[in-house]
Amino acid sequence: MARTWMLRALAVLLIACGAVSQRRPNIIVILTDDQDYMLNSTHPRYMPALNTHLAEAGLQLRNFLISTAACCPSRSILMTGRYTHNNNVTSNIEPHGSFWKFMSQGLDSNYLPTWLQQAGYRTMHVGKFLNAMDPTDERFRCPRSWDVWDALVEPYVYLYNKPGFSKNCGPTEVLDGSYSTDVIADKAEQYIREALAAPDGRPFYLQIAPIAPHTQCDVVNQQGGCVYPIPAARHKALFADALLPMNPNFNVAPPDELGLVNELKGTGAVQKHYLARVRSLRAVDEMIGRLVMVLSSLRALSDTYLIYTSDNGFQLGNHAQAQGKQFHWEEVVRVPFFMRGPGIPPGVVTDWQVRGWRAAGVAGSGRVG
Repeated sequence: MARTWMLRALAVLLIACGAVSQRRPNIIVILTDDQDYMLNSTHPRYMPALNTHLAEAGLQLRNFLISTAACCPSRSILMTGRYTHNNNVTSNIEPHGSFWKFMSQGLDSNYLPTWLQQAGYRTMHVGKFLNAMDPTDERFRCPRSWDVWDALVEPYVYLYNKPGFSKNCGPTEVLDGSYSTDVIADKAEQYIREALAAPDGRPFYLQIAPIAPHTQCDVVNQQGGCVYPIPAARHKALFADALLPMNPNFNVAPPDELGLVNELKGTGAVQKHYLARVRSLRAVDEMIGRLVMVLSSLRALSDTYLIYTSDNGFQLGNHAQAQGKQFHWEEVVRVPFFMRGPGIPPGVVTDWQVRGWRAAGVAGSGRVG
């Protein structure tokens, strides 16, 4: 099932809930960065809140696939409902991709927040948006249709302990010494509280995009080089005995016809990378638990859909490739997907396909595919 599935899912949720209630549900989407599904990053040991509050209380899809395994193209699919060959954002960098390619095509004139605002929603985003977004560039302008747009911006996007945010395209606020995921959690809670207290009574859509478990990339001091993801200081010693799963394709070279070089030189580096990844995700998991508690305390949990997924997966040692997402192996295109909310029975694990949404009568109005 492909990423356009999510837009069909949202449409079905809005139709179904509108039929039984005058108030439409709130929707929260948590979108991580480069999080795998096949290497156990969502295991209850590493992400207990995710499993308690979403997996056990809702739905888990085991075969949720993305069609383009790169940050910006995948996120563009999520927001436009159009595959890469239709939205023409094919890379993370110019001229074929990035925030600038998305905006220069005017894709922000008819996309997810547009449709949600037309349906009466307050729309909010916090965290990573699209790659290469630099507010000092003379071409910069605000993406349309967001009531609150509080985005990580360059060169601070991938700095775990020095994030920089631009709220509604205002001046960049650099928070040196603050942990990126924790700042995003604080902002998300603030925006939830503000939305629920607003006198207009609109339901809200909140898109939360932490950078974990992406590598740390310092484009200024490392000339674009990246290192292992950095966990919060309180998590730096967690899971000392955690081991990278060595699936049957681990360190197995792909067919010669692909022309790939065996990159894996021992397992030490990929094991360290794996440990850094699961440690960096613990703050994301704490955010999930915190937001569930906030929604519950405000009596909004039963009226809110929470969706958890990633822009793409990741490989570590699979197919004898050290790490990355350059090739569309299953480890790279199969991503986590968890959802809870009104009408979703608890503890469902399924391989449900896109046709389930088509059977519900959602055609996408020409906006998806």
